[in-house]
Amino acid sequence: MKIKAHVGYEPHVPAELQGALWYRFGFAPYSASSSGSGNTCMCEAGGFDVDAFGRVFFPNLGQFRVEVVDTNNNPITTFGKYGNQDSGGPDATVPRPEIPLAWPLTVAVSDAYVYVADTTSRRVVRVKLTYAAEATCLVP
Repeated sequence: MKIKAHVGYEPHVPAELQGALWYRFGFAPYSASSSGSGNTCMCEAGGFDVDAFGRVFFPNLGQFRVEVVDTNNNPITTFGKYGNQDSGGPDATVPRPEIPLAWPLTVAVSDAYVYVADTTSRRVVRVKLTYAAEATCLVP
């Protein structure tokens, strides 16, 4: 599959993605030169994680959120909105948004929580995994 990659100081270098079943546009951070000079440095590298169910959790810095897709790249949910270190929760200086993210760079997931490194706010945001509905059934 033909794609474009950021290699060193050169954005949009033709590359080939091998062995992937799918890829996802929107994983960020990513920088590119708008001047066309090609002299762009991206010293930060974003990180994603995959949970035990194969769901992929990744940062979308441009939209100040984390996105979650299933093993077939189908969107499941997103969470987070723009907010800084003063934001977040009823005891904060600025109570809204509930999950504030200013520069979500890296995501790690456990069986109960998602941890998001928010470098601008200089903190790790912990988000509890919950479900809107839950059901069980017997398996014969």
